[in-house]
Amino acid sequence: MGRMGHIAVGIDFAGDRLLAVEARGAGRLRAVEGAIAVGVPVATALPAYAGFVRRLTAPLSSLDKARRVLPSMLDIELPFPLESCSYVFLDVRRAADRGVEALAVAARTEDLSAWIARCAAAGVDPVSVEHEAVALWRAWIAQQPVAREQTRLIAYLGPDRTSLAFGGADGLVAATGIRQGGASLAEPEAPALQRLALWWRAVRNADDTRAAHIAWCGPASDHIETRRALLNALFPRSTPREIVAPDTARFLAGALARSLAGRSDDTGNLRQGPLAHPQVARRASRERVSACAAAALAALLLGGVAMTGLYLLDRARESWQARLIEEARRVSGIDRMPRGQELFTAQRALQNQAAGWAAFARHREPGADALLARAVQASAGLGIQLQSAVVRPRSILLQGTAPDWDGGERLAAALSALGLRTELDRRDAGADERVHFTLRGEP
Repeated sequence: MGRMGHIAVGIDFAGDRLLAVEARGAGRLRAVEGAIAVGVPVATALPAYAGFVRRLTAPLSSLDKARRVLPSMLDIELPFPLESCSYVFLDVRRAADRGVEALAVAARTEDLSAWIARCAAAGVDPVSVEHEAVALWRAWIAQQPVAREQTRLIAYLGPDRTSLAFGGADGLVAATGIRQGGASLAEPEAPALQRLALWWRAVRNADDTRAAHIAWCGPASDHIETRRALLNALFPRSTPREIVAPDTARFLAGALARSLAGRSDDTGNLRQGPLAHPQVARRASRERVSACAAAALAALLLGGVAMTGLYLLDRARESWQARLIEEARRVSGIDRMPRGQELFTAQRALQNQAAGWAAFARHREPGADALLARAVQASAGLGIQLQSAVVRPRSILLQGTAPDWDGGERLAAALSALGLRTELDRRDAGADERVHFTLRGEP
């Protein structure tokens, strides 16, 4: 559903004749021959000759910072003061050179007011007024996308105006328009054709090797003579591929209707601020109220969550305090103790009991017999012959012979694994060809 409902009407002017198309959602279109139903939102497009389109690039990496800078950049490009116009920035995105680019669309307030007055004289009050080139480009891209190796020139021919929009796979680049159309362009040397040819040479890079094609639409696009004259003026040395819109006369009106009925945002609408449609202003006001109410509800929920969290935190603190008291009682043997002194009391009790625990720990340590058994077991596995052994609970003195020079080292390593510091004395092999050693192990 669109922002203003699922039914919308788009209108276009063919001279004094009003062309209207109704859309239901993003689906089927139908021509409206009679009066437009009361209450149905209407969209229209400001002719290209009354608007301004320019692609800008801000040398910034941040999208937010670029959005704040873009109005100042647009002010430099505009042929009229920024304060005297309505403007929007479309397709804001990061550029290939790490900057941020956007399509700037603007129109003078007085031109917008005059267009809205013309619509009112025809019996319609549009809720949305887009730039004509933007609406045409969006409709053509939806119908037939532009390939990376192509450029597209959209030519809208009306009985009283001509509009051109140029771009490629990266989007709309530029647009222009004149207040002449139809038969007035059929003359090969018409001044209007020369103006359009000058614009075309300025916006199209001479080194661009991409294949250009031209898309025809508008109520006068079936005038073969006009199309031929425009083609000869713009492409004197080449013949571009041509495509023609279905229902050319109502193509723009259908694009506007489908956009208003199928889009959920108001992007591209130049009718804003003091010129905003009352229906749009009321909707925006309701959305602000709803946003405030949602924020207030979120604040209440957050407060409730915070209070619940504090309550649970207090419960957990009390539970851990009870466990601390219980453990302190168990360690110290004291039934009652001052709150906050549990840790100190437990530490004092442990210090007083340290001597008794040390004796108990020594009692549980392996005795001399276990140490001797480990030494004998290791010696047997290493081929060592023990000649004498003096063993205490935590020290040992061994004398013996090993089959090679490293045998004593391996026995020392086995004792080191028991936590003893070892000291090994070896002598050269004797007549028995064995290495005599003395090995001491102490804590």
